[in-house]
Amino acid sequence: HPISKDTPPISKDTPPILDTPQDHKDDQNTQAPPPTAQAPPIAPLPPDPPLQHGPKTRDEALEERKRKQFPGQRAWPTLEDCTQTPPPRHILFTSTWLSVSAKGASVKEYVDLKSDVGNVTNLPHCNANFEKSKRTLDYLAGMESPPLTEYKAERGLQEVLCKIDGTYRTLDDMATRIHRALTMNSTSWVVTNLAALYWRVVGQGPPAVQCLKNALHYGPDNMRDVAYVSLANVLYRTGYEQDAAVVMQLSLEASPTLVVNHFTMANVLAAQGYLREAAGFYESTLHYQPEFEPAAERLRIARCLVVMSKAQSERSSNHGNGTNATNTTNTTRGSSQP
Repeated sequence: HPISKDTPPISKDTPPILDTPQDHKDDQNTQAPPPTAQAPPIAPLPPDPPLQHGPKTRDEALEERKRKQFPGQRAWPTLEDCTQTPPPRHILFTSTWLSVSAKGASVKEYVDLKSDVGNVTNLPHCNANFEKSKRTLDYLAGMESPPLTEYKAERGLQEVLCKIDGTYRTLDDMATRIHRALTMNSTSWVVTNLAALYWRVVGQGPPAVQCLKNALHYGPDNMRDVAYVSLANVLYRTGYEQDAAVVMQLSLEASPTLVVNHFTMANVLAAQGYLREAAGFYESTLHYQPEFEPAAERLRIARCLVVMSKAQSERSSNHGNGTNATNTTNTTRGSSQP
């Protein structure tokens, strides 16, 4: 989809810019429909539906707590719903990016987008001239250790970078412009976040992490979530899934109403198989952006996988006990949770 003249900001009323989940099959960004003016009012808390399958597990308790925090969301699908339209077996991780414009910053004020850069390409490396600290999250393994998995280039974000002001430029052109901006101001949180975006697009995890450490070190506290979102994406793609979840928790604490924070946390959890917890964050995403269809579809997939897994476990248990009990998950829509 074409990007407008100014990169769409991401706030509590706008969807995150995200990469396509099919391993960049079309190298396009997926965006939600136009946002609503504001989030819907929170309805009175309904009574808890009865649980029909024994004591709550830890995941069930966490999912229910999230549901209470954001009531009025979609009902659970039944087993019949899920078997008629089978979900994919896994929820693929999809890239997200929090635009600096969402924090009130203009890229044009930090990066020269007008001058001719010629045919020379300079890469936007970030140099660390500061001590390790808690602020730069050096206590996380993924911040210092080499990648555990091969980093796939996030080509779906290329248009976001190359068309940052509405005018398309080549990737090499943007690399050189960001490099020159770093030469002029190596401590700018805006420029270092853009440099990290470049390294994400070309699939280089370590230099992306270094630039994001710079952004965290030099950036104001109220701007750190821009770096957190990118860092969570990088850590997940380099094999540090738990670190990614830790970083997204920090981002949620910094900006609890940003759609991109809830959606990214949900993706991190879902891709690891924590489906109930992920469903809770897809619900909260939809609380702030009700028409964001990628979150709605992923919520359905996560819940269907839970419903079908529960049904399979009960069939296996009944078969082992020599019984032929009727599965109880196929109940009236929304009347119970598996």
